[in-house]
Amino acid sequence: MPRLGLLAELKYRLAGYLGKALIAFLRVTSDGELENREVADRIRAEGHAVIYICWHNRLLIPVWTHRNRGVTILVSQSRDGEYVARVGEQLGFNVIRGSSTHGAEAGFRLLVDALESGNDVAITPDGPTGPKYEVKKGLISLARASGAAILPVGIAIDRYVTLASWDEFRVMIPGAYALARYGDPIYVPEHSNKYEMEEIRKKVEDTLNALNADCESRVAEARRTKRTRIRFQRE
Repeated sequence: MPRLGLLAELKYRLAGYLGKALIAFLRVTSDGELENREVADRIRAEGHAVIYICWHNRLLIPVWTHRNRGVTILVSQSRDGEYVARVGEQLGFNVIRGSSTHGAEAGFRLLVDALESGNDVAITPDGPTGPKYEVKKGLISLARASGAAILPVGIAIDRYVTLASWDEFRVMIPGAYALARYGDPIYVPEHSNKYEMEEIRKKVEDTLNALNADCESRVAEARRTKRTRIRFQRE
């Protein structure tokens, strides 16, 4: 992206502050729980980086729970991407600029480099344009090239509004309760052929859908028993 002028710089900087303020507001007005959080620690203890994945329409929750951990995200070099980048930086994400569509090879290499350096990465495998709830092949190639573990994250929110976007993006409202759960790690062997990679891609897709369905079925109960649970606000 070309060098920013003063007014554009001020605009994007303000967007970053506002995004951070929104997350702070959610922390005060909403609540939730992350189950199986020890899985990520176990993966790293075994010498692997983590590729966190969730569906695009639920990414507001991981932005909340995984802030200030230095997780790497790939953001496009467009002007719209600049808004996302500034918010991500304010929330403590390691932002790298590239593209998963145009010039995808460069963006792919940046993510591989981050993972091989020991940095965790977060990806929405059906983004940025869909189809909704369909894992794209690039995720499987990334895991094979880097040796990192794919860690599916199921997410449910009991009170939200749905935006008129391709993925029907969910925005939690004040008083909402979110239930998230880590699944088991999924690895892609280095010498996997295209048929094996397609089987793993389908497994990742099915696993992520099953995790979301499980969280959806239990989020109401989680709210009722929240006093006995580890809560997002305590992180």
